[in-house]
Amino acid sequence: MKFSIDLEAPFALSAYWYVAGILLIILGRVLLLFFGRFFRTDPDSPFKVDRVYKACLKRIEGIESGYRSGELDTRAAHGQMSSEVRGFVQAVTGLPAQSMVCGELRRRGRPELAELISEYYGPEFSYASEADAVEAIGKGRELVTEEYGRNVRARKIRAAVAYRAVVNDELGGLLRKAPAFLRPAVTDFIRSNTRKWIMRIEKALSSGELDAFGVHKQMSAAVKSFLKAVTGTRSDTAALDALKSSDRAGLATLAGFFYMQSLVCRSDTEVQISIQKGKELIEKWV
Repeated sequence: MKFSIDLEAPFALSAYWYVAGILLIILGRVLLLFFGRFFRTDPDSPFKVDRVYKACLKRIEGIESGYRSGELDTRAAHGQMSSEVRGFVQAVTGLPAQSMVCGELRRRGRPELAELISEYYGPEFSYASEADAVEAIGKGRELVTEEYGRNVRARKIRAAVAYRAVVNDELGGLLRKAPAFLRPAVTDFIRSNTRKWIMRIEKALSSGELDAFGVHKQMSAAVKSFLKAVTGTRSDTAALDALKSSDRAGLATLAGFFYMQSLVCRSDTEVQISIQKGKELIEKWV
């Protein structure tokens, strides 16, 4: 006996259902990206920086009050101010200022901090000093405020280019799964996105939103994001390792410029070199 089975209409989905399914997947991905970025702990969060700044000013007021009341002598006031200023710079920039000597601070693009710390050294390490602690406290407060202002200005560029990193990450994930014939097109999208990132950095430099220190930091972020995406790797270090072991090993030296933790741009010439090297790297990638 023969049996035949015919599928009823409910099993035959229309094209609208497929489109709806694709749109739901895209919507889910967008929501995941949004809430993932919204709820994550960001060391550069303006809320964190604002709290750190206000707390630092409050402690500086305490040092000044303690000195004026006689609870702190000149030596203690200078020592505590040195710690406060170093700690604030470290908290908002990531620079290990607490453990750096003046020479290191100058080389790492913070000459104003190095100069202030050198002024603190004498009274801080002498048993008796005629130094004006009130003036030293004022200078420390001024430097902290200037550093905070620099961070506020830099927030604009970080916010403006944050989505560029997300786009590169998404394209990098697509590149890992894309068939060979699609990879050149995806790579071009990554390159175009990074070009726009660098153009925004240049605009921020000309408008004063970023100083030399900030420009190199942003250029390093852009280049690392680009390399991670085009190599299809999942971390900055993996991207550099992949570059060194590939037929593009010649670009590894150029890329290494942006991976050197001790390298900081301090002058206009050094800033232009950083920008030029970044542009050269993304254009040479084929």
